[in-house]
Formats: sequence, C-alpha cells, structure tokens
Amino acid sequence: ATHAGAATFALKLGATVVPAFIVRTAEGHKIIVKEPLAVPQTGDREEKIYQFTKLMTQTIEEFIVEYPEEWKKKKKRWNTKPGR
Repeated sequence: ATHAGAATFALKLGATVVPAFIVRTAEGHKIIVKEPLAVPQTGDREEKIYQFTKLMTQTIEEFIVEYPEEWKKKKKRWNTKPGR
C-alpha cells in the first residue's frame, strides 16, 4: 500500500515529483534520479490522486526490479492489500 500524501500535495501545489533513490556501491553510495513525474490531468481529484499514486508505486517497483539487493524483504509495504 502506498500513502497518497505525495500525490495529494503534488496535485494541490501543481508540482512534479522527482523520484530519487540511493544505492550502495563499492565506493560508497550513489544517488539515482529518475525522470520527473507529473500529476495526470484527466479525471476528478480522487482519480488523479489514485493514478498518480499508482505511477509512483510503479516507479518504486521498477527500482526494486533493477536493484533487488537494495530492498529489505521485511517491508510491510508489499504485505498489505490495497483498499481499491
């Protein structure tokens, strides 16, 4: 389950979200910055929040697939069922 707070603020402020992740390397750490995500412009407020939250979750999932060693399997995030 992904909290909708980031999508709610982005919609309210008209802001984009820039996904950034930190991975461990042999030399220390590396910051990975992905393409900015814009709030969808179609649908009502709740649909925009839902779709944007879904997009952010997909971005996180892509990162996990690319860097599975960085993810701790005990995260509750993947053990919850979405309400929608």
